[in-house]
Amino acid sequence: MKKRWLLLLPMLLLLTGCIIRSPEELYSLPAPSDEYDNLQAAISAVMTEDMQYSSPVSGTNRQPVQMADLDGDGQNEAVVFLKTGGEMPLKAYVFDRIGRDYQNVFVIEGDGSAFAQVEYAQIDGVGGVEIVIGRQLNGQVLQSIGAYSIQNGQLAELMSASYSEFAIADIDGNGNRDLFLMRFVSEGHAGVAELYRWIDGEMTREPEQSLSVGVSAVRNIQVGNLTADLPAIFIGGVLADSSIITDVFCIQNGEFSSISSANDLELHSHTVRGYNVYASDIDGDGIVELPDVVQLPTALPEEDAYYAIRWLEYAPQLESKTVKMTTYHHYSGGWYLRIPERFGMDFTISRDTTIAGVSGLVFRIAKEDGPGEELFTIYAFTGGDRNAAAAADGRFQLGAKSDTTYAAMLGEGAERMELTQAELVSMFQFIRVDWNSGET
Repeated sequence: MKKRWLLLLPMLLLLTGCIIRSPEELYSLPAPSDEYDNLQAAISAVMTEDMQYSSPVSGTNRQPVQMADLDGDGQNEAVVFLKTGGEMPLKAYVFDRIGRDYQNVFVIEGDGSAFAQVEYAQIDGVGGVEIVIGRQLNGQVLQSIGAYSIQNGQLAELMSASYSEFAIADIDGNGNRDLFLMRFVSEGHAGVAELYRWIDGEMTREPEQSLSVGVSAVRNIQVGNLTADLPAIFIGGVLADSSIITDVFCIQNGEFSSISSANDLELHSHTVRGYNVYASDIDGDGIVELPDVVQLPTALPEEDAYYAIRWLEYAPQLESKTVKMTTYHHYSGGWYLRIPERFGMDFTISRDTTIAGVSGLVFRIAKEDGPGEELFTIYAFTGGDRNAAAAADGRFQLGAKSDTTYAAMLGEGAERMELTQAELVSMFQFIRVDWNSGET
């Protein structure tokens, strides 16, 4: 009972209201609400000795007990994820609140060793949300997935399939969410993508499309618009050399298609100094840009290679593309610079070692016969006196994160390029991390 209490405590905090308590009560555990007690009693009634809670292992919904309005009546049902023995060991119990009590109304059973991922989405256009359940299968690379809906008081399975990765998004722009699957069957064969859409009262499977040859796994999935009126899914796939290649899928002329090769989209490998570069809405305008990695000139022959990223936006009919932004990404440091258009690609980057124990990068105007004029230098200061050091000797602070303070100093070439302190501060940005994947 104590174990169940701890597992359900997060849900209890959501179900209990906020009331004023005495100082003595503030130092004791809150008493369970009647709603919690009733739900716990209903769960206990269906649990057998060989059952245990089985939280989904990935995704954003990882609680063993989750709340969602599945039938559209405005009141959340409780979905409890359990595992037992037998042929169908994974069980999702749906409890509906009837009056003051909870009653088990449906059980969704499936094979597998664990719940891989659970998502909720409006798929069929009817009130309430559908539940999408991915399951890990014992000893198999592929996993199984099913989408379920409560319709007219009955539980209906909308689809089931095998998959390697999946995403949920409104690809056709009709207001309902679609289910996008990727599957890798065996080495040496291209992975495939599938799309399931709700059309004319049923879940329809579109003809499958191939991912780029050589893609063996998916590292990143982005959902967004390729153009203002063209929703798409952007897949960062891993090649044999660990570099990244981008596939783009959408509904075009009413059909599900891979538009990357058909429209000559940029499918270069995107890796910078060992870090993967993915499609991104880099400027936050609602359009996803595709990255094009370009090596910069070197200040001296013995210098390391540095790279800029040109972010490409496509015209509405995909007949042309423009460079939306150019950046320099310092992935290991967790920051990037938005490079002004007037700089072009005529600048170099090299290490700065003028301050002992301090990491620095110096940016210079490119010159054919040696180092050009210094534009600016960026420093990363750590330690207890980092803020003071960042502001000393003509430096100014760019930003701070964790135990590091970033600072810069303008060089003699800054005036010629009309670069000011305020502009450089605005150019400096921190890289956002995807908390699901841990990737930038």
